[in-house]
Order: sequence, then structure tokens, then C-alpha cells
Amino acid sequence: MRLRRLVLLSLLSASALAATPPKPIAPPVERVIPAGGPTLKGVACAARPDCRIVRVHPAGAAADGSVLAVAEVRPGPGADAAPCADDAVRTWWLLEDGRPVRRLLATCTTSGATVTVEADALTLTDGPVTRRFGLRPPRLLLDERCERADGIAQRLRQEPAQGLARVWVAQAAAPAAPDCPPARADWNAEPAPGVLAALALPRVKLTEPVTGTLDACALALGDGAVPGLGAPPAAGAPPQLRALVLAPATLLLDLPAAPAQVEVWLSPAGRAVRPAARALHVYRVDGDGTLDASPRGAPRARLVRRDGHDAAGRARVLLTLRWAGVDLARSGLAVAVAVTAAGARTATTGFARGLPLLLPTPVAPAAACRVVDGRLQEQPFDPFAP
Repeated sequence: MRLRRLVLLSLLSASALAATPPKPIAPPVERVIPAGGPTLKGVACAARPDCRIVRVHPAGAAADGSVLAVAEVRPGPGADAAPCADDAVRTWWLLEDGRPVRRLLATCTTSGATVTVEADALTLTDGPVTRRFGLRPPRLLLDERCERADGIAQRLRQEPAQGLARVWVAQAAAPAAPDCPPARADWNAEPAPGVLAALALPRVKLTEPVTGTLDACALALGDGAVPGLGAPPAAGAPPQLRALVLAPATLLLDLPAAPAQVEVWLSPAGRAVRPAARALHVYRVDGDGTLDASPRGAPRARLVRRDGHDAAGRARVLLTLRWAGVDLARSGLAVAVAVTAAGARTATTGFARGLPLLLPTPVAPAAACRVVDGRLQEQPFDPFAP
């Protein structure tokens, strides 16, 4: 009872400082302070006399039914929380049933950063960057950012749970970059006039060799969840292609046991938007493992072909392409696999007149990966860890 009174008193004092009255707090929020444990103010304020609890935001419940809330705290002078003036710092704390109070992140009100609390989620928007977190278990749900330079605006949206990094690019004729194109749920390669869409390949750095199939961490393309850009996948079919870039110059491809032709398009100069044929190199791998590169003089790639089985026991073909003198992290890259005799492609980008429309550079995934017994595994990642 004493803890409940302290929390309620701190909330009432904080409301007097706020410009607008706080939102009503649902009764369950009062009981998320662990009984007999340190109070929110005791942990978040660390005896600083000017520290104030600004508001406690209900955050619904976790999957196991535990009540969640997020407290917004103004720590006051002396807080080592964020690189801004003392009175502009806000720290955000997770309150859970029967668990210690935990700090999530710090923001500066002067930077324009905003935090939105939802059911089992918190969204941080800071200028061109938006990140959405799950609260319990702690996880990154979304990382989205916009970049504008040289007459091009690019939106990169990573969704770790789906293993996706989607890119939308808008190009302007004038030197000034256009507005950042919005994210979309469809798989249209040209979703709006002047806008192109593509999938960026994930890029990881590993210290151990990958000898198994790409059951984790890789982009899985050509199934019902991620059809890719091009030919629609067969209902219930396994992915037509899994792809992963290993820094600095290796591309891993995981294909069905009877693969059709695979195309790897490379722009050594970097991201390519509607590139001309002369700016590209293409590497075609036939089902029998024959590699053909064009044009003549393209950087040489070494191909290794192996047979294997994925986690579901299905036969797969593993291709390793390794370049000399090519930095894939700085190169535009697209992959396509033919799925019909007529040449229809499932690809990471759209095509026009036989050429790819957009080749993004590979991106570091928002989730960490490791190798266990030759197979890739996603590594648990706590986005709130100090």
C-alpha cells in the first residue's frame, strides 16, 4: 500500500508540471511496481531532488498476460542520460509485473524526438529515423530511415521478424532531392510515378564458415510471405531463393534441388537507379552449375556448388560466389531466379527491357547472426541493452 501511495503521489506532482493534464492511468498500471522492491522514483531519479516522473503510459500486456507500463521521467540536473540540456532530457522506463524497473532509452525534447507507447510496443521517431520496439520480450520490430542526397531520396525499412530490408527510391531531375517516398505493403517494382522499389540483400560478417543451408538470417524470396518482384510464387512452395552477402566479397545462394537459371547483377560503382547496361555486370548460373559472366572484362567470380538439405529436410543446392577485388558492401546488387520456361523472374528488383531497375547496396540486418555447426542462427538481440 505504501508503494502504491508513493507512485500515485509522484504522478500527481508530475501532472502539475505538465503543460496539459496527463492521460488517465488504468488501474492495473499501479500494480506494476514490484512489491517490496525499489520504487520507480528511487531507481530512475537516484536521489536527485529535481527529478520528476512526468507520466506513466499504459502499455497493455505481454503475451503471458503480464501488465506493462512505460514511465516518462525528467531526471533533472546531473543526469548522465543524453547529450542535451538537463531540462530537456527524458528517460523512459519499463514497468512490469513482478520485475525490476528497467531503463529503456533517453531522448531530448529539444531535438524533436517523440516517443509513442502502444500495447507491448514503443515507437521512437527522431527526424528521418523511426524505430519500433517490442517491450516483452525486448526486440526490434522496425527500423525505418530516409536519406536524401544528389537528387535521390531513399527510404530503407527493415523488419527483423520477416528478415526483410525494403527500399523505395525517388529520383528528381532537379539537383534538390525529392520528398522521401512512403513505405508500401505491395510488391510493385514501380509503385508510383518516379518511384522504384527493391529488396536489399542482408550483409553479415562471420568468423566461422557456413556449410549448411541458409535457414536463418538470409533473405528468403519467392514464397507466399515474400513473393519478391516479378513472377508470383506457387502456393505453399518453399522459397525459390535464399540469399546472403558475407563481407567483404562473398554471396551465398540457396536454391531448390532443380534450380533454374540464377542471375546476379552487380554495379561496382554503388547503388544504381535505372542503370545503363554498360554500368552493370551480370553473372548467370545454370542449373548444372555453369557460370557465365558478361560483359567481357567483368570482375572474375569463383563459383562453388554443393548439395544439401534445409531444416525441413528438403533437398537444396548451395552456390557460393566469391569475387576478388570487389567490395559488395559498396556495390549495387540484385538477384533473380527464373521460375518459368518463358523467363519470368522472381527477383529482388523489377526489370525493364531486360535490365534491373534498382540495385541497392546490401545492408547490415537489424538482427545479429551466428554460425552453429555450420548453420546460421539468429542471435538473441536486446535493443535496450546498455
